[in-house]
Amino acid sequence: MYHKEGYLLCVFGETDKYYKLAIRLITNIRLFDSLRKIVVLTDDVNRYVWPENIIIKQFCLEMHLHEKINNDISWHKYGFYPKLFQSFYTPFEHTMYLDVDMIFKKDFQFIWDEYYSNGQPILIPGKSDKNNRSPPDWHWNNIDNVIGAMEIPIPQTFSTLMVYEKDFSTIITKNIVFVLDNLMNWGVKNYFCGGYPDEIVYSIIMGFCNFRVNEPIHQWLVDAENCDPTNKVI
Repeated sequence: MYHKEGYLLCVFGETDKYYKLAIRLITNIRLFDSLRKIVVLTDDVNRYVWPENIIIKQFCLEMHLHEKINNDISWHKYGFYPKLFQSFYTPFEHTMYLDVDMIFKKDFQFIWDEYYSNGQPILIPGKSDKNNRSPPDWHWNNIDNVIGAMEIPIPQTFSTLMVYEKDFSTIITKNIVFVLDNLMNWGVKNYFCGGYPDEIVYSIIMGFCNFRVNEPIHQWLVDAENCDPTNKVI
């Protein structure tokens, strides 16, 4: 299966910070996994020098722009859009996406097994109750209002790590225009770096599809003995 699986990292922006973080994460991944390939999705394939055997993919922002998303906001251009549409670019049948500011302290490859056993086309960490409803304090204490406006339960997601099959892109295609059209109508907050967090979009799609999040993986990722999921110090 190793040749059908791989990792995807996003490197975008006007500074070298995310390139440096990606190099750090590539080294970190190789401590635990020397077999699966790594692809980097970026807005400029010629800007950086990458280690041998890293696959580089060009992201096409213009293909994904939406009239109700402020495309002048840096986060939307360099974070929101790439994370939402990454599955369109993966060369793998099964992909583990990782935010580049992660550092694994323990072997994380067991997450592949969790993905295959979860019976869904995507594994995403998060929290929800038995009805697939997020804790009320999520999304700046506003998630209950979003759920009320949508009239369906949606979970809390933690998109610093996701594992999905290639065809998950068809689920994005089916839902994304409707979701982006209605973010404002549902009272979704644009408080993350001046824009919408990608996680709320994944949560909404998980709710539409009645997919469940994986809380044990969430707890493993936020345990400092296992992982530092948001370390931007380089």
